Amino acid sequence: MVEKKFAILMAFAFILTVIIFINSILAFSVSAPYMGEEKQIKLMPGQSRGLEFILQDAGAESDTEAGVQIQEGAEIIEITDNVNSYTIPEGGRVSIHAKITIPSDAQIGDAYNVILAFAGVAPGGGGFNFGTSIQQNFKVVVGKEEKPATPTPKETQPSNTLIYGIGILIIIIILLILAVIRKRNQ
Repeated sequence: MVEKKFAILMAFAFILTVIIFINSILAFSVSAPYMGEEKQIKLMPGQSRGLEFILQDAGAESDTEAGVQIQEGAEIIEITDNVNSYTIPEGGRVSIHAKITIPSDAQIGDAYNVILAFAGVAPGGGGFNFGTSIQQNFKVVVGKEEKPATPTPKETQPSNTLIYGIGILIIIIILLILAVIRKRNQ
């Protein structure tokens, strides 16, 4: 009898934990400027260029708070918006503006790696959750630009399919636990 109550309590705790974590899954995507197949931008020494990244809702049931962090390349790129976080409206999109500036003493052929991480803001207005971020990696090469930029397809975070898959898996686990409990009682 004690084992049965323990198994039911464990199943309930597991379900409750999953429900709590499902609410923390973010649903937004990031579109970056087109950078060619090599994912690089070419600029001359002393030249600057603005970039626009688009954060778009990807099925969230409410507004989503997100932020951006420069993980590599801070010496040449800066976020020009005067905000720390961005509110992506349900079904909407928001722009993040950045600026690349090549040092005037840079040599032709120099290359800089840039990594931007886009992540949701932790519930309650805490810090960013960059462990589950969407990263945009590209290279900035000092040299003459060859083509104008055009939009690129977006990268998305896990969709609702993942949530449904987890839910089905939980139901199967619960049914298996209940079947084992019934067999022990017979």
